[in-house]
Amino acid sequence: MKDLIRISVESCELMIKQLDLMMKNRQGIRALMATIDHNESHCDHIERSLMTKVFESDLEKVDKLQLKELIIALGEISDQADRISKRVNIMTLKRRV
Repeated sequence: MKDLIRISVESCELMIKQLDLMMKNRQGIRALMATIDHNESHCDHIERSLMTKVFESDLEKVDKLQLKELIIALGEISDQADRISKRVNIMTLKRRV
């Protein structure tokens, strides 16, 4: 869980840098987008691994379901950062045209 949170926070910080670059009309937006996309893919891998561990555990069913929802909610952070990053990239490309 710590890795999922750490990478999600890192993606959010990169997204903030990306937005700053866009506002200042500077280069480097696409490179940040690639890193954020990579982080999002890594978070998806971590999510699947966590889900497997949760449902293979001896926890009560209700605990498993609650952990599943928590993992999904935490995974959504990196998903949203990736979506925003891609939109920032599109906006930057449209600005140049």
